[in-house]
Amino acid sequence: MKIIKIILLLIVCLALLPGVAHASAHPAAAPSQQKSLTTTIDTYMQEQVKNAKIPGFAAAVIENNQVIYRLNSGDARTANAQGPVTSSTLFELGSNSKAFTGLAILQLEDQHLLSGQESVSTYLPWFWLTYKGEKATITLDELLHHTSGIGAETIGSIPTSSSNTALQETVKTLVGTELKHQPGKTFEYATINYDVLGLIIQSVTNETYESYIHDHILLPLGLNHTYVGRQSLPPAQLPIGYKACFYTTCPYQAPDYYGNTPAGYILSDQADMIRWTEIQLGTIAVPAPFQQLIQQSHIPDRSVAPDTDGSSYAIGWSVYQIGSGLISHDGANPNFSSYVGMLPAQKVSVILMGNIDYSNMHAMGKGILDLILGNTPSTMDEEQYTKIDQTTSFLTLLFIPVALVLLWFLGGDIVQLFQRKRKFVPLRLQKVMELGASFLLLGLFAWSLYNVPILFFPGMPWSFIIVWGPVTILSAVSMIIVTAALVYICYLMTTLTYGVNERVYYWLTVFSIISGIGNAFIIFVINDTFTRTDNLTNGLLIYFVIGIVTYVFGQRFVRRKVIGLTNNLLYTQRVRLLRAVQDTPYRTFETLERGSLIAGLNNDTEVISNCVSLAITGMTNLATMVCCLAYLGFMNALGLLIALVVIVSTAGAYFMVGQRSEQSWEIMRDAQNKFFRLIDDMLDGFKELQLSSRKRTAFQQDIEASCEEYKEQRIRGEIRFADVFVLGELLFVIVIGFVSFVYPYIFPNLPKGVLQSYVFVFLYMTGPVNAVLEAYPQVLRMRVSWKRILELSNRLAKTAIERQAIPATVFNDEDELHIDIQHVLFEYTDKDGKTFALGPIDYSFRSSEVVFITGGNGSGKSTLAKIITGLYSPDEGSVRLNGEAIPPDHLSEYYSAIFSDFYLFEKLYGLDLDGQEEKIQEYLELLRMLDKVQIQNGRFSTTRLSTGQRKRLALLISYLEDRPVCIYDEWASDQDPEYRAFFYNDIVPALRARGKCVIIITHDDRYFHLADKVLKLEMGKTVPVAVEGR
Repeated sequence: MKIIKIILLLIVCLALLPGVAHASAHPAAAPSQQKSLTTTIDTYMQEQVKNAKIPGFAAAVIENNQVIYRLNSGDARTANAQGPVTSSTLFELGSNSKAFTGLAILQLEDQHLLSGQESVSTYLPWFWLTYKGEKATITLDELLHHTSGIGAETIGSIPTSSSNTALQETVKTLVGTELKHQPGKTFEYATINYDVLGLIIQSVTNETYESYIHDHILLPLGLNHTYVGRQSLPPAQLPIGYKACFYTTCPYQAPDYYGNTPAGYILSDQADMIRWTEIQLGTIAVPAPFQQLIQQSHIPDRSVAPDTDGSSYAIGWSVYQIGSGLISHDGANPNFSSYVGMLPAQKVSVILMGNIDYSNMHAMGKGILDLILGNTPSTMDEEQYTKIDQTTSFLTLLFIPVALVLLWFLGGDIVQLFQRKRKFVPLRLQKVMELGASFLLLGLFAWSLYNVPILFFPGMPWSFIIVWGPVTILSAVSMIIVTAALVYICYLMTTLTYGVNERVYYWLTVFSIISGIGNAFIIFVINDTFTRTDNLTNGLLIYFVIGIVTYVFGQRFVRRKVIGLTNNLLYTQRVRLLRAVQDTPYRTFETLERGSLIAGLNNDTEVISNCVSLAITGMTNLATMVCCLAYLGFMNALGLLIALVVIVSTAGAYFMVGQRSEQSWEIMRDAQNKFFRLIDDMLDGFKELQLSSRKRTAFQQDIEASCEEYKEQRIRGEIRFADVFVLGELLFVIVIGFVSFVYPYIFPNLPKGVLQSYVFVFLYMTGPVNAVLEAYPQVLRMRVSWKRILELSNRLAKTAIERQAIPATVFNDEDELHIDIQHVLFEYTDKDGKTFALGPIDYSFRSSEVVFITGGNGSGKSTLAKIITGLYSPDEGSVRLNGEAIPPDHLSEYYSAIFSDFYLFEKLYGLDLDGQEEKIQEYLELLRMLDKVQIQNGRFSTTRLSTGQRKRLALLISYLEDRPVCIYDEWASDQDPEYRAFFYNDIVPALRARGKCVIIITHDDRYFHLADKVLKLEMGKTVPVAVEGR
């Protein structure tokens, strides 16, 4: 028996050895593991605090009543002092105040002073709400667990107040309102629930809420540095928080919300919050029955569906079924934020407090708990208020210069109005309707701006957003209102008045940008509907319609104006070029290539005129693209970075291809010139081509080769851009695929809604991006056309005639006229490089004189005629009229000329035919054309006549012009012998009898005897001539 006892004793000792060994080993290992964990937490927190840019921050991690990590960083500010954050620095706890209020309710219930099963009206008889039009019953338990049916948006109606009755005033804002949900059926966090509980505490205890919490909760629990409401502190000790402000932070003292004290305005320091969490975990002794009540406050209400993050609400705490359990709560006030997280099984708690409303405080605290549990912390979203501040700061800084420019424009208009350079336009019905429509649009804009909170903070008023949001929200909204008002005033000024320097392009730019913003706004609203419910009634549908109206009306205004501007620009360019051509000396005009001239007047001006439409469309698409990029950046900076990389890469590819393709456009443009020249040749030489099949075939081959060259160069240039276009499309598809398939693995905690938004916005943005990039080839074409127009304009400008005003009457039939050619010398080089010289010549022509100019082909007859008429300017010498030198364009006004290559216009330009009907009929009969043609409305009834008949009509015009000098170049060569004789024997003498100086270039030597003088030219020189019969 003794041996058996010894054996059993040995077995027991051996069984205890591992435990003893473990017990002895743990104290040695625990400090090393704890130090490693502390280092990991510190590394994580230093990075988070640096990124968060919280002005003043306090953090603590407690394990088994030991503070294993403590961080106090930044500055704390009060009304009278500023210094570093310490363990005694006070912070507003925000919604972490609810745990104190909830504990007080449980205490009163334990004392049988109230019951959680009772309705609110039991303690507040005047309190009532409705659900579906009927009075609803709400219990205290439902308030505690946020299942009362009261909506979260009620926080927006909490009044600012510092009066003693503020709590009752706050609760009374609920009286008679409609519940959002049936009581007890749905969880929805509504901070005002705990304000109602705070008022019930007052009603039951006949004490103020502040005094009850202080005397019956804080003091018994030893929380001596915790204060109930800001009113319980001297003003000099009140902590001052911060808000995001123009890309940084600035001190901000929020309004007093004394009525919200039970839900959000208990203040405490780091030391007291450490004790508070130790009390919650039961690691320190507290008076009875607090421990039991605290455990009761941790019991979640699982009778309703959990919150979207998987938590169920207890009393002042959210309970998560993570591992062995997580209890946490975060708090936020306009300028403070906090987080408390506890792992009851591990006896671990985390406390975070900051003097700014930091939206990622919960994620930061959860990250510390993940490190403690051995998990990798989740990637944080971008801080909400920082993003809002960046957006509103950008808008403020953007609209300030815009407003200043508008003020400048408006000031200029007002000055013009006082200087009477602007005048009021008459108010017609169309103008009144336009003003009415603009006023309605202004009202729509004002309504949409006023209701912007519907999009970002559903149900919240502007007063709430201004208090809770960054300081820059108010400045951005103010600048938007000011800018919109200035835009409308400027619009009224330009609509109701007109003057010099109208800014049409400015308004097109403004409305293009507005239209682009409206276009982007549509996608933002659509994207937001995927995360909302009741989209038919929550206001998003109205904003969707507003986006459509903005886009459609903006596009309608812009496109209607662009049509007019484009055609006006086309008209202006063509008229300018035509005037430049008509101001060109004839000698320069003869050297112009007709193909390039026609292409410039037709195609190039057409291409250039599209620049307005291209610029405005590009502006709209660019505005849409910028808004989409801003939206991506607002959701996630990485999404913006990826979008920018894709756009910049595609734009770079377009640019590089454009550099190589511009040469193709230049060659294509040269081919177009050649093509037009060949078309001109075909029209002028059509009968010659019809007479020879070989000639026609060869010409066809030539013109087809020109078309082939044009086609090939165009294909080459456009294929390059087509490849880049496909590349751009591919890049977007790759990015969309990357976001869809790879992002979930890189960022496993990124919400699917964000991924969906990325894909949706990328898909929508593809259109505007491609539209902007596809405009680049058109820009290249415009640049080529612009260069050609400039080349043509510069060439014309170098030799342009500065025409002086021509007197209404430059000659008188009764005046004797004599033209003297004095030492005229003229030289030119033909296309083969051969030089021809005319002169020097001295000669004179007089009124009532007939002079024949004769000579062989190429002797200079027509050249001399062009010098006499002012079409050519002599290189040396001068042409004098009555002894005076006059400008060539004035000289030509004395001549009526019919050259051998004359052109007969269908319309009789420059002639006043009123009252000359009988004379016209007389001349037509004299020219034997009465039965061939008539003049109707200043036009020939037909010009499809033989060359001889068209020359007779040209002679008719010469009669009607009735100028003192008539020059006829080989006029009779296309007349039949009978009419030729009539011309020399009858018409010419009749003209001389009327005092005309008649100069005829002719080879008809049989009529030389009818001339007063005969001038013969050989190789550009005058030679004597003998005339038979004289």
